Amino acid sequence: MFMAMQVFPALAASVSVTAPPHLSSPIIITEMQPGTTTSASQEFIELYNQSASAIDLGAGGWQLQIASATATDWQKAKVIGLKGIFYPGTYYLLASSFVAADDTKSYLQDYASAQFASGLSAASGHIRVVNMASLASSNSTEDALEWSTTSNANTLVSPSISGVQVALADAILPGSSIKRYVSATGVFATGDAPDVFLVSSCPSPTANNVAPQDTTVVKPLTEPVSTTVDTVNQSCQPAGDDSGDSTTGIQPPTSTPPAILLPGDQPVDTSGSAVSRVPLSDVGLEAPQITEILPNPAAPRTDANDEFIELYNGNDQEYDLTGFALSAGSKQYVFPAGTIMQAQSFMAWYSRDTHLGLANSGGSASLFDPFGNIIGQTGQYNTAKDGKAWALANGTWQWTDVVTPGTENVIHMATNLGKASVNTSTQKIITAKKAVAGAAKTTKVAKTTAGKLSKQVPHKTQAPTMQNTADVRKTPLHIQAIALIGACALLYGAYEYRRDVANRFHQFRANRAARRTLRKGDKGG
Repeated sequence: MFMAMQVFPALAASVSVTAPPHLSSPIIITEMQPGTTTSASQEFIELYNQSASAIDLGAGGWQLQIASATATDWQKAKVIGLKGIFYPGTYYLLASSFVAADDTKSYLQDYASAQFASGLSAASGHIRVVNMASLASSNSTEDALEWSTTSNANTLVSPSISGVQVALADAILPGSSIKRYVSATGVFATGDAPDVFLVSSCPSPTANNVAPQDTTVVKPLTEPVSTTVDTVNQSCQPAGDDSGDSTTGIQPPTSTPPAILLPGDQPVDTSGSAVSRVPLSDVGLEAPQITEILPNPAAPRTDANDEFIELYNGNDQEYDLTGFALSAGSKQYVFPAGTIMQAQSFMAWYSRDTHLGLANSGGSASLFDPFGNIIGQTGQYNTAKDGKAWALANGTWQWTDVVTPGTENVIHMATNLGKASVNTSTQKIITAKKAVAGAAKTTKVAKTTAGKLSKQVPHKTQAPTMQNTADVRKTPLHIQAIALIGACALLYGAYEYRRDVANRFHQFRANRAARRTLRKGDKGG
C-alpha cells in the first residue's frame, strides 16, 4: 500500500545544529533504500553533485554518516569516508555489505563506489553528508535525510537530529525507497518544502560518476539534470491505484527462451529534454530478457570488439528498445531511437558498438527500462575462461563453449579426453555420427558375408572367398571373431540344406549302382 508522507520540521533536537543549507550544498542525498524483497540487508544511498565543479572527496574530508534509529545525536554515527573525484551532474552510489550463510555479500558491487555495513531501518533512521572542514567551523550539515513513522498521537517515533525529517504513516515496504522529488523540468527539489522527498515503489540506484567529455563547460544549477525518476508519476503507481505496482506498462517475461541442451546515457527528443517513457507499441508486451553474454573472447578476437550481450524478444510482434539501456559494470549503453527487435528473435550487441566492458574476473549484465529500473539481469558469473559464453537455458545461467550470438543457446562444455579430445560440439556430434555409422556398416558387412557363405556351401567344396574385403578391413572385429562367424555360417548352411545334400548323396549312390549294373550286363553279353 502506498505510504502517505510529509516532511516535518524537527519536533525535538538534542544538539544545536543549523538546518541543512540545501540550496548551497554541492552534494545532496537523492535516494535511500532500506531493503529489498530479497533481503532486508540489501540497502543503498545515492548522492548527487549538483554543483558546477568536480569535488575531491578525500582532500575535502567528505563523509557519509549513518546514525541508529534511536540516536539523538551524531556522536556515535557510523562513518563512511568518501573518496575519489565527484564530477558535476553525476551520481555517487554507496551500497551495503552483509553476511548471509557465513558468506560476506556486497550489494550492487559492480556499481557502488563505496560500501557500508547494512543496518538501515525501514521505520526510522538518520543519514547525513558532511564536509569535516566546514563542520568544524560552522557546525553545519551539508545535507541530511531523516525519516520516522508517527505514533497514534501523530508525533515522530524517532525525532530528527538535523532539523528536517520525513514523516511516514507506515514503515517503508521492502523494495521501496525514499527519493528526492524532481520538478517537471528535471531539477532536484531543495529547501524545507513538504515535497522534497517522496516514497517510491520503484527504486532507481544510479552510478555514473565519470568525467564529462568537455570539462570546460560550466553547468549552472538552474539547468535541468538527468534523472532516472519518472517526473510525471514519481511514486511509480498507476493513477487511482494504491497497490504499489509499477506503471511503466512493461510486463515481466513469463516464457523461457528456446535452447538446445547437449551433453557433457538517456535518449533526448528534439527539444533536448530527457525522454522517460515506454514506446506505446511496447505497452502490454513482455520485456526482452538477456540470454547470453561473452565476457572473455578467445584470440584472435578481443574484448574491445567482440564481447557481446544478447537479448531475446519472446513476443509474437516486434519490440521497440528506444530509451532502454544495457549496463555492465558502471557504464550504460542506451539504445538509440528506432532500435527494433523482431518477434521471437535473438539479437547481440557487441562491445565495439556499445563500448561496454564485461569483467573477466566476474560480474553480471543488466537491462534497464527508460525509467532506469532494472527489468532483466544475468546470473552472477565468476572468472570467465577464454571463449566461454555465460548463457541462459531452462531458467539456469551456465557456462558453455558453444558461443551463439543472435540465435538460440547451445549449452555444452567439452570434457578432457586427452590428445584425442574434441573441442567443439559440432565435431563431437560428427564423431559420434561416424561411430554409429561405422558400427552399423560393420554389422551389415558381417550379415552379408554370412549369408553369401551359407548359400555357397551345397554347391562348392572350395574354401569360401571373402566378399567386399575393403569394407571388412574397416571393422574393428578380431580375426578370430570373423572365423567364428564363418564357422557358424557354414554350420547354419549345412543344417539349412541338409535334405538337399542327403538327396544328392542318395541320387549319387543310385546312379553309381545303376552304372555298375549296366557294366556287368555289357560284360555278360
